[in-house]
Amino acid sequence: MGIFDLFDRHLMVRATLTGLVIGSVAFLPASKAEVDEVELGKLEGYPACKHFYEYSNNPKCRVYSFSNPVGSKVPASPNPRALRAIEAAPPQAKPGGAWDKYFASQRATSMMVLKDGEIVYENYQYDRNSRSTFRSFSMAKTITGMLVGIALEKGYIKSLDDKASQYVPDIKNTLWGETKIESLLRMASGVKFNEYSYEPDSDIVKWVRGAVLSNDRQAFAKTVASFNQREFPEGTRFNYGSAQTSVLAHVLRGATQRTIADLTKEWLWDPIGAQDDAYWAVAASDGVELGESAFYATLRDWGKIGVLLANDGKVGDVQVIPYEFLMRATDPKLVPEAFKPGVATSFWGYGYQTWLFGKSEKTFALQGIYGQAIFVQPKSKLVFVQTSVFKRPSGDPAWRNITSQWSYILHELGGVAY
Repeated sequence: MGIFDLFDRHLMVRATLTGLVIGSVAFLPASKAEVDEVELGKLEGYPACKHFYEYSNNPKCRVYSFSNPVGSKVPASPNPRALRAIEAAPPQAKPGGAWDKYFASQRATSMMVLKDGEIVYENYQYDRNSRSTFRSFSMAKTITGMLVGIALEKGYIKSLDDKASQYVPDIKNTLWGETKIESLLRMASGVKFNEYSYEPDSDIVKWVRGAVLSNDRQAFAKTVASFNQREFPEGTRFNYGSAQTSVLAHVLRGATQRTIADLTKEWLWDPIGAQDDAYWAVAASDGVELGESAFYATLRDWGKIGVLLANDGKVGDVQVIPYEFLMRATDPKLVPEAFKPGVATSFWGYGYQTWLFGKSEKTFALQGIYGQAIFVQPKSKLVFVQTSVFKRPSGDPAWRNITSQWSYILHELGGVAY
């Protein structure tokens, strides 16, 4: 029996929520259906999708698709570190408490709250558990951004002022190819790209069909070249677009001549002591990892990423993510005016592939469609992780519940609430 199995035995298995909550070992009979479980495929055993993107139209295969990995494996650390549970959970984190009630009302597959690197609350739904891997969607963008920072510190990338084409020659003389790496990190290339329309001829669908799903080895470069209109000067405005992160992933591959899976293992997974294998989905076109959307990890390892960021990029005395880069990625005070909270968007600001809260105390987030989120407040050492299967990819009203719950967590555990 391994250390993580011993840890599991100190968690209450609650069949009511088919989840794990800090407490003594006890088995409770299932007495309450989980929210929308029939719509999500409970009766069919949460079936698999017939093809990679079926989940967008078929909610019954969404639970399976979002928690069953594909692609290149990132092996667990040879020296895993277990997350400890706090000795005495606060009232709201105990079975039947306020956090249980919140979790049971959400289409959430997992949830974790950490304070000072220790688990305050952990839970799962829809037959998921501590060994399930959960897809990041756009939370992967922050992982890619941090790898860029490490590559810069190690000298693989010479400067954030370098153009992407310096490391990806195939996209030379294209708009994204001639964009600075820093502008790509800030989603500020200025290239016209609409992330939010899912019509058959929309930009994001065109991108996925070409750069991701095509079997043409030159599809990435061809698709990059097809976006040939710059709406505004580079570096002056925020315009979210997954294609920009995909270009960054290719910069990483070109600069290091290594796979992103290998970089993730050496530069992140081993240092944080990840306890489980993770996975990067890869493009059919050229085999490059989908740095913009498709990293899979267990809840506890997602929690360790949150703890790493809460500790200013350090594990113990080791600076894993370069401090200056991380500050520029996550501190609203250090981003240009156009990227500050309330300016970049009506609520959020944007750093280096990271969402910024508008508040006096530095607080930031990793976010992905369908309700994936990691919220971090370094000063209070608070981290909140939720993975979900929301009804809508973006603009779902349930997002307000996540941000409200984060506000409650900050208030209840000594953080600076907003």
